[in-house]
Amino acid sequence: MKEPWKKALYVIDILEKKGFEAFIVGGAVRDLLLCKTPVDIDITTSANLSDIKEILPKAKVIGKENRKSACISIEGVTIDIVSFAHTTLEEDLKRRDFTINAMAMSRCGNIIDPWGGLLDLSARLIRFTESPENRVLEDPARIVRAARLTASMPGFTLAEETNNMCKKHGNLLKKIPPERIGKEILKAFDGKPSAFVDILENLDILNIVIPCLSALKAVNQDPVKHPEGDAFTHSLLCLKTMESLTFDKIMKIASLFHDLGKAVSISDHEAKGAKIARETFMRWSWPQNLTNEVCSLIEWHWAPFRLPETKTAAKLLLTKGSEWIGKLFLLGYADTLAGAGDMERYIRNRETILKILFNLSSGLPISGKDIINLYPALKGEKIGQILDELAEKIATSGPLSKLEAVTWLNNKYNH
Repeated sequence: MKEPWKKALYVIDILEKKGFEAFIVGGAVRDLLLCKTPVDIDITTSANLSDIKEILPKAKVIGKENRKSACISIEGVTIDIVSFAHTTLEEDLKRRDFTINAMAMSRCGNIIDPWGGLLDLSARLIRFTESPENRVLEDPARIVRAARLTASMPGFTLAEETNNMCKKHGNLLKKIPPERIGKEILKAFDGKPSAFVDILENLDILNIVIPCLSALKAVNQDPVKHPEGDAFTHSLLCLKTMESLTFDKIMKIASLFHDLGKAVSISDHEAKGAKIARETFMRWSWPQNLTNEVCSLIEWHWAPFRLPETKTAAKLLLTKGSEWIGKLFLLGYADTLAGAGDMERYIRNRETILKILFNLSSGLPISGKDIINLYPALKGEKIGQILDELAEKIATSGPLSKLEAVTWLNNKYNH
């Protein structure tokens, strides 16, 4: 669905025909004004939840008491419908966090803007509605949201009073559940996360929001390998480099967090960093598959510079896949450019891994089951060793047919 707002207009039309007011509201209005396609859309209506359920039977009521809404999915478009049945549209908009999120749009495209969202959008300002202090005290997580929203839109800045309130009450973030903070951090990687980190720094809250990253400021590095400075400076520069190379969220996350282990020890910092990252992502309730992929890249990010022996490299390629290997070397590329920039060793190792990749592009010609059929007396551990050695042979010498592989095994093991 290229124009999900059409589904919102469809819902509004149904509600209006039943005699209720209904409007597109919040971030969807902002995005439409900025020529961005909203993915999920909010609607606010004078109908109460029971009315909405009766009119739209497929809608599901979600949320906690006093913050319930009706959610409906239409052809892949998620629409969240809230009720202002016991108040006014203006009051409903007032409860929203930022002025640019506190606008409503009618079925005919008319904008309702009681809090100056259009002016702030024009001035590229992120501003809390009405009392900035009240908005922060109501929900301190809005401080991180303000940083994330500002970073997501080029040229936008925090309004002075909003900036001041975020700084003043930054310590309140210590009381916010980590999964709520993690949700905002993960969203920041959809845009330009380096700008998000810069804003957290300017608000003096990086040590509260991402303490494992802030800890890298205390880690000095070899000035020859890392003329850019400490491990935090290197990590942020690695992220900025990655942002110029790809939009891939996984790669941006891996680049920012790849050196977390250096806060514990330079030695074996890759494995230690993967452990810290996993524990952090779990506290933030990040998706398990994302966590696994990022942590595997962090754990192995030494490989583009100290390429493992051919047998290990071949096994890694067969188990992790060529796409993962490509991501690992992309991380190594950004890591190199964020340091002294010496590409010679990286290019040499990339050349080697490409040879292995090409030679193993069709996989192994025989399986563990084939080996069992050929040599019934062998135990499982030995079968795994034989497959690893066959992978090493192909990685080094080139592809083999099944017959050639069996012949090579017979000659090697004297069967």
